[in-house]
Amino acid sequence: MTKIPSLILMILMFLNPTYGQDVMITSQAEMDAFDINTTEINGSLSIGDFNNPDPVTDLTNLSNLTRIEGSLVFLGNSTLSSLNGLSSLEKIGVALEFSNNSSLVNLDGLDHLDSIGWGLIIKDNDNLVNIDALSSVSWIDGHLWVMQNNSLINMDGLSNVEGMDGDILIRLNPSLTSISGLLGISSVEELWIAGNDSLVTLEGLDHLEYIGERLLLNNNGQLSNLDALYNLSHVAESFGIIDNHLLYDCCAIQDLLGTEGAIGGSITISGNPSLCSSAFEITELGCFSVNVNNPNNEAQELSSISPNPVRENVRINLHESISSVSVIFYSGVGEMMHETEISANEYLDVSSFENGLYFIVLKEKSGGILGVHKMMKMD
Repeated sequence: MTKIPSLILMILMFLNPTYGQDVMITSQAEMDAFDINTTEINGSLSIGDFNNPDPVTDLTNLSNLTRIEGSLVFLGNSTLSSLNGLSSLEKIGVALEFSNNSSLVNLDGLDHLDSIGWGLIIKDNDNLVNIDALSSVSWIDGHLWVMQNNSLINMDGLSNVEGMDGDILIRLNPSLTSISGLLGISSVEELWIAGNDSLVTLEGLDHLEYIGERLLLNNNGQLSNLDALYNLSHVAESFGIIDNHLLYDCCAIQDLLGTEGAIGGSITISGNPSLCSSAFEITELGCFSVNVNNPNNEAQELSSISPNPVRENVRINLHESISSVSVIFYSGVGEMMHETEISANEYLDVSSFENGLYFIVLKEKSGGILGVHKMMKMD
């Protein structure tokens, strides 16, 4: 198998760090030879490699290590199942990376670690279930990348992180159900959450207010709402919400999309269910979009349309308590087609409309939205 270089080590080659001597341990024999009395490493420490006949399994000789000025990298340790030898470690100056460590189930042993410099990378650890041992970490002065960890369930171990200065990338973690551990984050450079098939909500991002570059949420198969983004007020560059096939509730970003200058770059919203698949649907049809998809919602019972699909005339059915409404027809891409006022239970001629999806918005005299209905025009 070809050896895969660590992401951190590749990056450090370009950063030209001024740290002292780096330490690379690629076998248990090298670990056993490491001076157990060592308390600090002025450079980086890299542990493990692919296809080594004497893989690292025991970190006891690191038991007095309290500080690493550079990075700590665990790479390709197929049999390492415990980090207990790191119980004295308190500070990592640059980054902490775990990549391709197939026997790690948790990070127990790092319970006293309280600060990470450049960033935290957790990638391709197939059996890693949780990162609870990082609960003493209060600041990540850089990036957080959590990618392709097949068994990772949550990120609760980061619940005491009060802030970070870099990107958050959470991608392709099929068992991840919660990111509530990110509750302390109020600003990031980039937020990219993609391909997490079990993630239903973004709870944990409730305090997020500012994104310095882009936001991208795509292909999260169970994501149903964006409620946690209610406080997000500025995205400096591009904004994308794409192909989240159960995302029906986008109310939380209505103000963000409707505020001039709140998003500095392009906006791409597509491939989500109707009323959450374009900026128009979210801003113009509003938070009633939730009601459209909830057949048990009381407000929806105040109005209905028939027939649907329709060829020529569509009937607007109103509850007996409602005498008249304004009716606005929008095309599927947000173009207003027609507006009129009707009394109860009138027919409207739509025979001149081209075939396709339309939205019928019913407004009360006060301006409030009484109902939103999807109409299919078919000849």
